[in-house]
Amino acid sequence: MKKNGMIAAALCAAVLAVFALTRYLPHRSSSSDSKHINAQTSEGLPAGSDDGRVNNPEGAYLSSFGDLPGTLKQKPVAGSLTADVNGALIPLHSIRSRFEFFLAGSEAEGMDKAVGRLRENIEKSLPAGAAKEAEAVLDNYLEYKRAAASLTKDGSGLPQTGGDVEKLRAVYDEKKQLRAQYFSDDVADAFFGDEEIFDAFDLKRMELFYDTTVSSKQKMQDLQKLEAQMAVTLRERKKKERELMKRAETGS
Repeated sequence: MKKNGMIAAALCAAVLAVFALTRYLPHRSSSSDSKHINAQTSEGLPAGSDDGRVNNPEGAYLSSFGDLPGTLKQKPVAGSLTADVNGALIPLHSIRSRFEFFLAGSEAEGMDKAVGRLRENIEKSLPAGAAKEAEAVLDNYLEYKRAAASLTKDGSGLPQTGGDVEKLRAVYDEKKQLRAQYFSDDVADAFFGDEEIFDAFDLKRMELFYDTTVSSKQKMQDLQKLEAQMAVTLRERKKKERELMKRAETGS
């Protein structure tokens, strides 16, 4: 029995450690992020349109700012920018993915140039009205990132709480308050909804880890339940996103 308890404890610790290591990996865009629809989108523009690959049969990135810096030039442009049939911007996580792709070049070529590239890409990828909306969202996003970075001592924006659950909860709450300050509800949900689901899981995982009244076996079972609940919630979000895209396609 003692040996079995030790094995269960080791497995629980291993699962929690793996989650901790992967907690802050970049969000992976879902297939719905790049789904081609009849609405105007930077991933499905009609012939002659431009998302940085102007009249280029090989699809290479072309810009008035020149080649992308460093390793970015070897990668496809991430994310997508999409307008509905009425020319309005559709708030999706893929917008944030597009923002972060270009902002990743700021270390190599400076923030001003990276943001200039991004604005150029927005203007080429969307009709005028949606482009104006996207640039307003970008302005708020840049302000939000600066404010969020100030929440942590190292300026990374990532919680440095030393395993203190309440400190971590406070950081997450402050970030949610910032998001409400800088974004409309629909944009905040599109950009950070998945992240907040992981944040909530993170808190429950840590509470479980430090709970000395629960056996290692029970911790493992509870962790599996939490993971299953999170998976269901994420699937429901993806379903709602697909419905949003469908409504945008039909204009209904």
